[in-house]
Amino acid sequence: MQEQLSRPLLKAYIDALVRLHFYEDSELSLNDILEQLDGRTSLTKPQLENLAKAYISLIEQLLQNNPSDVKEFLTSKNLNETEVLVLAGIWAEHKGFIIRKHLESREVEWKVKTEPSWNVDVVTLGKDTESLSEPLATMNLKLAKENSSKILQFSMYKSEIAILLSALEQAEAILNVKEF
Repeated sequence: MQEQLSRPLLKAYIDALVRLHFYEDSELSLNDILEQLDGRTSLTKPQLENLAKAYISLIEQLLQNNPSDVKEFLTSKNLNETEVLVLAGIWAEHKGFIIRKHLESREVEWKVKTEPSWNVDVVTLGKDTESLSEPLATMNLKLAKENSSKILQFSMYKSEIAILLSALEQAEAILNVKEF
């Protein structure tokens, strides 16, 4: 971008753009900002509007990238020294607010727009509530395959363990009968 504005004028211009775009200042409009620059610069209104878009875009890029060295980041965007210094200063001044505002807007995007509807199955809920009150047990079973020292570990509710142990005892009884 070419230096067409003096440093104080550029600072006032970008600061006003930040207040308009990020602070959503209702007392400001782009036309008001451009009228304040009328006669103070050789730039035309369309050129100033394009500069406004470019400067806001740069600040949004700073927001997205959050570079550790702001001046280096801005220099890589083909800005002149005055623009780099002014934008870096404005970013340092308004960074906290801009980031908070961005995070708040992201938070609003994820809020539920309508009230959720609930359908509760009391019978199932009651059964689950009863089973949750039962103690949970952890079982360790040694695996005897190929002289392995591995242990299989899993957790179950007390009622499920009783059923499993009963089934294992039946299986053991059947296996003992077949061995003889």
